[in-house]
Amino acid sequence: MIEYTATCAIDEDDTVTAMRSENRVELEPSSRASVFLDPGPARTFARGILALADEIDGGEAEEARAIRVGDRVEIVRAERWSSAEEGRVGVVGTVDEDDDHLPYRVVDEHGVYIAWCAEVRRVDEPAEDAGPEPTPSPFARYVDEAKGLLEGTDHTATDVIILARELHESA
Repeated sequence: MIEYTATCAIDEDDTVTAMRSENRVELEPSSRASVFLDPGPARTFARGILALADEIDGGEAEEARAIRVGDRVEIVRAERWSSAEEGRVGVVGTVDEDDDHLPYRVVDEHGVYIAWCAEVRRVDEPAEDAGPEPTPSPFARYVDEAKGLLEGTDHTATDVIILARELHESA
């Protein structure tokens, strides 16, 4: 069973764990105390909860399936290591029809990888100020490698993330 645990920023003994319980996401605190999370761990934990919810009901909105390679898009929800890329505008480089959780590989205008995304929104006009070039995610190559290794299998976004983490730790 896959679980996501967040540790309190104030008291390391206080945690909250998210797990799948049949067709629901269960949140289990370690105590009756409140758990305070810094923004980074809070985003990571929230994305874990979203991954569990996506496993239960499929998650993707039907309108997102109309996105095609070459579409100019804004990143709405990216892989959890690329959350800093959310809001960034890029071009869809790949649509993985077999991946219901991270089907969109978004690149910049030069073809440089930005992120694998769960949700993107098509934009009609170029962004006025895309800002400075971001530093690529250090986990991007592991996610790409994990997706390649899992190609042709019945996998979820969680499977990709777990394998990418294992690849990163064994490097």
